[in-house]
Amino acid sequence: MGILDKIKNLLSGRQDQVKSGIDKASGAVESKIGAKHASKVDQVAEKAKDVVDKLAGDTPSTSSTADVPSATAPKDPPVTGV
Repeated sequence: MGILDKIKNLLSGRQDQVKSGIDKASGAVESKIGAKHASKVDQVAEKAKDVVDKLAGDTPSTSSTADVPSATAPKDPPVTGV
């Protein structure tokens, strides 16, 4: 059993609790740093909730994850020293 399977099993039936924890954590961060970076904290919180949905097999919420960079390596590495 891989780590993703373990995470999925832990999330099973607890998505709302995890999302509530994400909201509480983002609220705590916002209270410490003030309104200056509140929009970034909100964006990160929404993406974290989308990941919870994805791992749980649900469809993500309204925000898009298309701008999240992929962890895969490029097919052709850049040519240097030409």
